[in-house]
Amino acid sequence: KIEIGLFIIIIITHHGDIEDRNASNKMAEAKKMSWREMRGLRLIMHELGHPGNKPFAIGFGVCLAGVLYFQSTATNEMKADSKYWQSFHAAPNDKKPH
Repeated sequence: KIEIGLFIIIIITHHGDIEDRNASNKMAEAKKMSWREMRGLRLIMHELGHPGNKPFAIGFGVCLAGVLYFQSTATNEMKADSKYWQSFHAAPNDKKPH
């Protein structure tokens, strides 16, 4: 009788562990998002994981690097001579008529 009781106790406690593991797996699955639910950086990183998007990502990165480089090397004289910069970025008292 004692052996049967211990066997039943072992099965019951082990069954509880299995249920706990299944519950934690279900919770992990519930936390996973589909690409339709993702936003922002999470979606970008998900899309970069696809091999077909690598060339696009490389091209986008090269263009971004070029824009940042040219923007950072613009001198005040270049900005003063730029119609675009004067129209949209210059302070009102620094604007030069074109």
